[in-house]
Amino acid sequence: MAEVSEKSTKGTCSAARLQIVSGTHTSVSVDKITGQVVAIKIVEIEAGNDDVRDIIEEISILAGLSSPYVTKYYGSYLKGSDLWIIMEFCSGGSCSDLMRPGDIAEDYIMIIVKELLLGLEYLHNDKKLHRDIKGEVTLLSPRPPARQADEA
Repeated sequence: MAEVSEKSTKGTCSAARLQIVSGTHTSVSVDKITGQVVAIKIVEIEAGNDDVRDIIEEISILAGLSSPYVTKYYGSYLKGSDLWIIMEFCSGGSCSDLMRPGDIAEDYIMIIVKELLLGLEYLHNDKKLHRDIKGEVTLLSPRPPARQADEA
């Protein structure tokens, strides 16, 4: 695997050490040495595709973010024609996942919305705009806060 870019972060996983556990477009993986669990967004790269520039821009933005309200970016790797974007794994799933069994209690909604707004405040203070706020990209973990994915 050729490295596209890698943010120097303590605990960062090397692409060579990752073992895919499941998924097609987003996978959960485990670093075979440290045991760190990460999420991998797999994007098929086509030569000459204009979307490649958008993806590179998104990676550039992700690499510069540092907030407890935004998913952490660990690095990007090219494997064949696939780009692997290595991100923090949020084991609570998304808000959309949480809503499948039924309504979410108002107390939980208040917490999630507060944390979502704190994430947006961070992005706006850094002159960034989140273009796709929705339940699928509002991620939850056992410990607060809720985090936004797909920031750019």
